[in-house]
Amino acid sequence: FLTKVGSLFQSEDRFLIGFDLHKDKETIELAYNDPTGVISKFNLNILTRLNREFNSAFCLEDFEYYAPYLSNPNHVEMRLFAKRDMTQEIPGLGCSITLKKGEWIHTVNCHKLTK
Repeated sequence: FLTKVGSLFQSEDRFLIGFDLHKDKETIELAYNDPTGVISKFNLNILTRLNREFNSAFCLEDFEYYAPYLSNPNHVEMRLFAKRDMTQEIPGLGCSITLKKGEWIHTVNCHKLTK
């Protein structure tokens, strides 16, 4: 797996992978929805990068982060929920995204291992 993934990268690229065992739902949700907001800022940085690298203009205040734990299969989905209806152009990708209030951008999956 890692050899195949590595073959896709340039020498200056970086790849981060982590492993975690399954825990109870409350522990997992507290970790991914931490009160200090570190994980939220990490996810909002995706929009910051879209703004900088693809000339879009996402307003970070228009989104709220939440990461629910889903038990089948055991994983956390990190999501950025739209606080209002919006259509956002992403010129550098030649596309736009339309979201209604409450819809989300799915940013990351974190699978929890049982073995």
